[in-house]
Amino acid sequence: MSEQPSTIVELADTVSELMYEIVGWILLFIGLIGLLRSFTMLFDATGVPDLVGAFTVLALTFVCLSAGVFVNPRLRRWLNRRHSVSTFGRAQTVDSRVFGAEERRTETCVRCESRVSTGLLRRFREEYAVAGIPIWTLSENQNCYCRSCGLEEISPSPSGDAEPSIEEFVTEAE
Repeated sequence: MSEQPSTIVELADTVSELMYEIVGWILLFIGLIGLLRSFTMLFDATGVPDLVGAFTVLALTFVCLSAGVFVNPRLRRWLNRRHSVSTFGRAQTVDSRVFGAEERRTETCVRCESRVSTGLLRRFREEYAVAGIPIWTLSENQNCYCRSCGLEEISPSPSGDAEPSIEEFVTEAE
């Protein structure tokens, strides 16, 4: 069997992500309409049955909005980059991931300048955040490390906090 991922699998993944994104935006749109409708129902309420209906619509609206955010892959990735709730203003983040030969990277290692087929990819971001949620990205950069330089990058810190080795990451990725 070939080591390349099948093009039909890639197509299916792309279509699946697109469908999830469409469903997520539709749920958000329905939720926003429901939010407007529930507020108009609350202001026009004349009795208890009207209030119960308004709060029922408000509860369903919350479900639609929550499902829309968590179904949409783009919004899920955006929320996964969140910071602590007390973060306001500029925030810096560093993401690391291991990549394999199947990605066919063309970069060179930033330390030893050798060609990289498997190793560590580290992404640096500076974002503007409000209540921990990144609103926009001010700058983004990435560094690529070969396996041996990546091992040095993620080696245990002097404080004694042990991080997993790159072999553990590579075996998880494969």
